[in-house]
Amino acid sequence: MTPLFATLQTWLRGRPATVVHLGAGSGAVLDVYAGLGCARLVLAEGDPDLAGALSARAARQPGVEVHAVALAAEAGALLWNRYNLRAFNGPLDAGALVTLYPRLLALSTLPLQATGLADWLQRLDLVAAPSPRVLVIDLPGQEHALLAALPDDLLWTFDAVLVRGCGRPPAPGWGAADALQPLLESRWFRLQPPVGAEDPLWPVRLAVQDSAARERALAERAQAELLERLQATQQALEAVRRERDEQAHWHQENAKWAQGLKAEKEALERQLDALRAQLDAERDQRTAERAASDTAAAEHAAAQAAAEAERKALVDELATSRRERDEQAHWHQENAKWA
Repeated sequence: MTPLFATLQTWLRGRPATVVHLGAGSGAVLDVYAGLGCARLVLAEGDPDLAGALSARAARQPGVEVHAVALAAEAGALLWNRYNLRAFNGPLDAGALVTLYPRLLALSTLPLQATGLADWLQRLDLVAAPSPRVLVIDLPGQEHALLAALPDDLLWTFDAVLVRGCGRPPAPGWGAADALQPLLESRWFRLQPPVGAEDPLWPVRLAVQDSAARERALAERAQAELLERLQATQQALEAVRRERDEQAHWHQENAKWAQGLKAEKEALERQLDALRAQLDAERDQRTAERAASDTAAAEHAAAQAAAEAERKALVDELATSRRERDEQAHWHQENAKWA
């Protein structure tokens, strides 16, 4: 039994588990899984030829799900590299491994359409699957990118993650198995001690979810977020109170100002009424004076008319007196002549 399956068998301890195996190959794993007694077994293989052989062999074992799918961190087109050592078939360039495997030869490349790992796992509906649930990643060099692409809630559906990775990156784009520790620990998966002798080139890493620590951390995070929201709410409340107090202050100031304006308005209205009364009195006085002046003018005109009439009468009387005097003088002269 390989270190990968020896580690899985040791951890399961005969428990019927749900196992999702990425990079299942052509079917050699089926005999081992038959001995483990999995409650649900999902096998994924990206190489079309290997997936075909795997499906043919799995047809003789009921309950095994085979998915011919090339999985990647994100969906999209990729080139699938094929080698004479089929274990290295995949999207990564294994040419640098020729130093370790001198007979390694590149055979061809095949364009494929990759499926995002998160989307594919979501479609498996693993939430209701029997526990424990194990994600096996037998894709050396790709494990870090694949795990980093999984959202927390999807990764947490698995109780353990079992990886066969690279002891050291043979080329750019390949991940090292030891680089998984900080990634997994940051998501509350704890690496377990190796089981048996390790293969330094292809080490096996088992990480088990520490759900208690995760729940504590999430509870602490939720408490911290709640405290932060509470503090923000308190600050907002204080701001509202200050604004309310300021508004009350300005309301009082406005009320005082309104009262002052009202008093000033009343004073101005009183002054205006006094001015109106004064103007009315002056107008009445001017009217009375104008009436008196008109009366005096009328009396003066009447007096002038009377004086003029009297003068004319006197002039007429004087003229009459002169005429009479002249007539008397004339008659006196006539009488003197006659005598």
